[in-house]
Amino acid sequence: MITFDLVLKILISTIIGYLVLNSIFKFHVFNDLLTAGFVSIYVILMIFYTDREYHVSFLIISIVLLSIYIGLLIFQQYKKVKYFLLLNIRKNDFTRVSTFLSEQDLKENSYSYNKKYPYILKFNNIKPDKTRKIMKSFEKKENKNPKTFTICNYWLIIIFLTMMVVIWRF
Repeated sequence: MITFDLVLKILISTIIGYLVLNSIFKFHVFNDLLTAGFVSIYVILMIFYTDREYHVSFLIISIVLLSIYIGLLIFQQYKKVKYFLLLNIRKNDFTRVSTFLSEQDLKENSYSYNKKYPYILKFNNIKPDKTRKIMKSFEKKENKNPKTFTICNYWLIIIFLTMMVVIWRF
């Protein structure tokens, strides 16, 4: 029988499993930072509401979070600013990404990328079509790099398995 808790557990397992598999096989190398933040907060909310009987409050908080997310998307579009979360990028990959950005036909002030936070990329006043084209070419270039399996991947697998044991309580 499908229950509210079962649906939450399946969603949590799927999202966390996707993050672990993506870190190993690099299906996607970037994500919208706002969307990643929303999904992260929503996963924490789902974990909190697992095995609880407060379905109405979960629904209300979900609607409020979705409204805030949509409002921030509209605000981001109005300001013509787009943030990206670069997945599987480490500090030693900074030069590769900055070289890629310098090869694009971009003005110096149209993007922001620094060594302190190499996993965050910000575009200013660029049309969405051009941003999409740049990020797709970035994804193609990153997919050509060899896949590496680091200690971070081991820890993600351990955390994933621990979370699954805690959530499903086998």
